[in-house]
Amino acid sequence: MPVLTYTADGAEPERFEFEFGDLGYAEVIAWEKVVGKNWGDLRDLYWADNFEAQGALLLIMMRRTEPTLTMEQLDLRPRQLAFANTAAERAAYLDRILALPELTDAQREAIKIVQAAQQSDEASVEVAEDPKASPPSD
Repeated sequence: MPVLTYTADGAEPERFEFEFGDLGYAEVIAWEKVVGKNWGDLRDLYWADNFEAQGALLLIMMRRTEPTLTMEQLDLRPRQLAFANTAAERAAYLDRILALPELTDAQREAIKIVQAAQQSDEASVEVAEDPKASPPSD
């Protein structure tokens, strides 16, 4: 589940957990209008660390509790916004990128290298967290 974290200056971080498929109709339409892209492009922009897409989504989610909030009032800075995702979400993003027909062979190979590194990192974390993977103590 994606998580956007917003930290206003001098305040505690606010976490916004969401699922793309669970955003409401009005939220999706507002997000499309603010960013000027179609729904099919917004997820990729979000995962590509597009500040405009992430900031607009944050504003839309914050409007759930503050309906009149504007971007000018929010006065968002890149340092105030962070996002997290799961390994499965990162893998799905890379798969979507690999499916793009306009990629060159060199770009495809680079993405495959990133995928392999990601899988290797995840396997290392799983082994490190497995108590049976620890060497026996003397």
